[in-house]
Amino acid sequence: MKPIDPKLILQTLGQTIVALRKSRGIAQDRLAHDAVIERAHMSGIERGKFNAGFATVYRVLPVLGVTLSQFAVEFDRILRQRNRNRKHNKVN
Repeated sequence: MKPIDPKLILQTLGQTIVALRKSRGIAQDRLAHDAVIERAHMSGIERGKFNAGFATVYRVLPVLGVTLSQFAVEFDRILRQRNRNRKHNKVN
């Protein structure tokens, strides 16, 4: 199995947080406040610019109302979709 690009992991992590946040109608500033994360840092995580450690992700999960396993399933779904899109774009 080929290693996944760390940049892709960070982008997918951010995209997963955004997808879950928006599906629950939670504003970014509320998520940051409730998870005790600086809003600017939360923005960087969501954009895939900042790395979020496990402790940070773990603080975000209850605010989003998901378990770690539910988050992992959504992360995997988005990662697979991104990989399909990348492969499709390389063919075209």
